[in-house]
Amino acid sequence: MLLSIPVWTNLLVRTYAWQVLLGPESWITSAAQTLGFIAQGEAFYPSLAAVLICLVCDYLPFAALPLYASVEKLNHSQIEAARDLGASGWNVFRHAIYPQIKPGLWAGLIFVFLPALGQFVIPDLLGGAKTVLLGNLLQQQFGPSRDWPFGAAIATVSILFLAAALALYSRKAKEDPL
Repeated sequence: MLLSIPVWTNLLVRTYAWQVLLGPESWITSAAQTLGFIAQGEAFYPSLAAVLICLVCDYLPFAALPLYASVEKLNHSQIEAARDLGASGWNVFRHAIYPQIKPGLWAGLIFVFLPALGQFVIPDLLGGAKTVLLGNLLQQQFGPSRDWPFGAAIATVSILFLAAALALYSRKAKEDPL
């Protein structure tokens, strides 16, 4: 529930909230300066760090919910059997847990990767026009640059990339069903 409630708020409102939270006068910036994460007099906003923080917070529910569905269906007898056979913590994860949660990880990756890459509002508002993602590049090509053929080529390649990722996922799911 805590992961899904922020999604109910408009993306633009959340992005403006992050501008306030990561601005030069915020308590987050003061704490980061005190801890030495950023230099005195600097702020998270505008920067690549602000873009990444906002992208993670905005897209985390889309990755966490499919992963949660996979973790909820874990077969604990396999984990217990691996521990009984003397497997280390890493080997238990690698051989008993990871194969069971792999579909949720892939689904989360697909749900998050290309939409986050295609985001243009967050990098424009929080990156100070210094951070360029696929969405910004497309917006620039179809907007100010008026280079529609290049914009169409970028959009086509991104769609083909997503289709290839989905085809790869589908093939792997057929080869290795759970």
